Amino acid sequence: MKKLVLIAAVAALSACSQKADEAPATAGNATEVAPAVGVAPEGWTGFEPATYYVTGANGNKVTFVIKDEGSFSVTDAAGKVTNGSFVMRDGKGCFTPAGGKTMCWKNDAPGADGSWSATADDGTKSTVMKKAA
Repeated sequence: MKKLVLIAAVAALSACSQKADEAPATAGNATEVAPAVGVAPEGWTGFEPATYYVTGANGNKVTFVIKDEGSFSVTDAAGKVTNGSFVMRDGKGCFTPAGGKTMCWKNDAPGADGSWSATADDGTKSTVMKKAA
């Protein structure tokens, strides 16, 4: 159970994002085109400081928070919080819970609803949705 919570938390960190300094496409600038559904914007990894909702393949849900200083916290449905550290490595988000084993995740491009799939190095899959601002 503890491993599932951590896995789900890591997947949540795999949140989608667009760099804050990137301007959205505008009608007056024909060179900028919004990405197609299922195609990640250039530079998108899905790992940025934010809050994410993660659902594991088994249906378990957690709230995952990636923090600016390279840490994260995961809260499971029962309210139990797990904290740890976060780093980017080879395009993957790698999460190490306090006293636990590191798991690295890769995010697929976001879908039409804004959610995406995250896959851990061990093949574990989760669905991630970034919390609206």
